[in-house]
Amino acid sequence: MKDPNNPLADQLAQKFLEVFGNDKKRIRDRKVKIRQLFKFLGRTDVNDRWLYLGGDERPVRELPVLANLDFPEKLERSIKRLEEEMGFEAGTCIRLKIVSLLRTGGTRKGEDKELFGLRKGGGNGTWLIMESPDVWKAQIKAKENLRWYLNWIPKPIRLELWEIYQKRADGEKIFQLDVNRLRAVWKRITQEEIGVALNLHDMRKIGLTWMYVLGVPLEIATELNVGWRDLNTAKRHYLQLRGLLSKTAKAEYAKRIPEWFKEGLEEYTA
Repeated sequence: MKDPNNPLADQLAQKFLEVFGNDKKRIRDRKVKIRQLFKFLGRTDVNDRWLYLGGDERPVRELPVLANLDFPEKLERSIKRLEEEMGFEAGTCIRLKIVSLLRTGGTRKGEDKELFGLRKGGGNGTWLIMESPDVWKAQIKAKENLRWYLNWIPKPIRLELWEIYQKRADGEKIFQLDVNRLRAVWKRITQEEIGVALNLHDMRKIGLTWMYVLGVPLEIATELNVGWRDLNTAKRHYLQLRGLLSKTAKAEYAKRIPEWFKEGLEEYTA
């Protein structure tokens, strides 16, 4: 358990989330106790990966694995496995998160922010209106009540959204997944496929990485969909990628980015 290379601690944390993840009333108290155990064992890395508490200061995650040339392929395998385990809607949720840079949000009862606050029809919160896959509009209510508009969603993702959209009544949430289960399953699958347990929030960094590789200028990447009030994080990530990817590696990486992400993005490249 104390050995960071021993997978038992991660497996126990995953099992904890799968068993107790739906118990919203008591999950936090239970997390506090089990986090103390892992801290005692010197495994705070497990707490950061699996047992994050909403009130904590979230540690800045460095993810050099995103620059690996085989990362897009491994991510695609992870999404396919997620869909096999949780259904089509879960895969659309992850792909939209990568494309839009949306934060997770909307996980508390009545909350109308970000991805899990996205509802069918207009309103004051986060909403999506679609007349067809080609005629659509989306407004995002984000942190500190900032408003963003989605300007680009590739057509393959719009087609997936349209399929879900038609099943929802006006005012219903687009994504009706159990977010705690989604987090746990996604972390487990990505740990197995990629070697790193990815948080849902990491999808923003993946989207930003792929925009950099495809030549989208930083000032456009941070305004195209859901951006940053403080641009330092995005700037730092672009600079890190410049150091990690040579010109040749960048060109090769670009070929491996899935087509569902690339469609329509050439309009915004330098």
